Amino acid sequence: MPERGSVGVRRGRIGRINIWIAATLLQPRTATASAVAAIAITRLINLFSLVLMKPAESLWVDCTEAYAWGQQFLLGYGRHPPLTGWIAGLWYRVFPAANWSSYALSEVMIGCSLISVYLIGERVLGRRRATLVLFVMMLYPVYIAANSDRFNNTQVLLAILPLTIWLFLRAYERPTLMRGLALGLAAVAVMLTYYSASFGLVGLAIAAVLLTEAFNHKNLQPVDGRLALELPDVRAVMEDGHLEVEAIPTPGHSDDMVCFVIGDLVFSGDTLFNAGAGNCHHGGQPELLYETFIGHLARLPDATRVYPGHEYVVRNLEFTLDREPGNADAAALLARARAQDPADAVVTTLGEEKRVNTFFRLQNPEVIARLRESFPTLGAHPDARTVFLKLRELRNKW
Repeated sequence: MPERGSVGVRRGRIGRINIWIAATLLQPRTATASAVAAIAITRLINLFSLVLMKPAESLWVDCTEAYAWGQQFLLGYGRHPPLTGWIAGLWYRVFPAANWSSYALSEVMIGCSLISVYLIGERVLGRRRATLVLFVMMLYPVYIAANSDRFNNTQVLLAILPLTIWLFLRAYERPTLMRGLALGLAAVAVMLTYYSASFGLVGLAIAAVLLTEAFNHKNLQPVDGRLALELPDVRAVMEDGHLEVEAIPTPGHSDDMVCFVIGDLVFSGDTLFNAGAGNCHHGGQPELLYETFIGHLARLPDATRVYPGHEYVVRNLEFTLDREPGNADAAALLARARAQDPADAVVTTLGEEKRVNTFFRLQNPEVIARLRESFPTLGAHPDARTVFLKLRELRNKW
């Protein structure tokens, strides 16, 4: 009986450790850092395995070739562009020309590749699926044991091409000068690994064209009037039987959420509610929801009228007043919403949202002061992103 009891205790401890690991990998605040830490640990284990498994074995010919190329700064070789030689040259100026350092260089390349794969998965599949993909990829032969010791052009491309794809997704999601420059530099690095890598860049260019066509913000399409005339505000922006629809990618509630702008109307689905913000319970990411609010929705004109997918205005305004009791605009709108006729529901403008929606009021001193009561370590001057994430965390339980 005591033996069985000790087995049960051990299983309980292992179970608690497994739960802690899973929670750490999936917790929004720690997920990415935990994934990177897991990658680093597995790479170190693999490095030690290679050193122990191959104490007297010669290096793979590509590794020695890269070392030789790196002895001088050259602009290219007969077979390949020069990036692999540049990396090897820099690496062996810091580390000795030994087998273990060559294995370590390979592990760095593989680690960079896995990090990029995880970041792509997080954006495309969501955090849970990205974590599963990461651990499956860690078991792929290219990434483990004897197949992971071969530093060459292919391994460098394996590190840089996924990074380029991730940078492409970021730049497409929110185009900025810095994101564009980062994508351009990554594309140049890809071209400097293999000449044939240009096919991958052509694929990205085709994807950019297709995505732009799919989300063409200025594309006029004929609309059957019977589909739109039920809503007077939509009827008002129709001209000659045509409707101009702007589709805005707004990830956060889910990774593939889109809002539609028609004239001075925004149909915000489950992203923006009257006086509230969508939850992230179905594979969404609060960090992306913040980027959506600040980078897309807040930039629409203040006169834009908000039509969400659900009507939660009373509950949302109650949350605003719980966070900001002195908000007179929210109190007045709450009284109006409680007395509203369901057939004539309250419709807010974006300008009103900025006055009554606590998820837009991220620098308000009263909101921050109340938030510090729930999160004492928040600090006196938290940044807007942190305030948004803490508000979303509170709203999940409110």
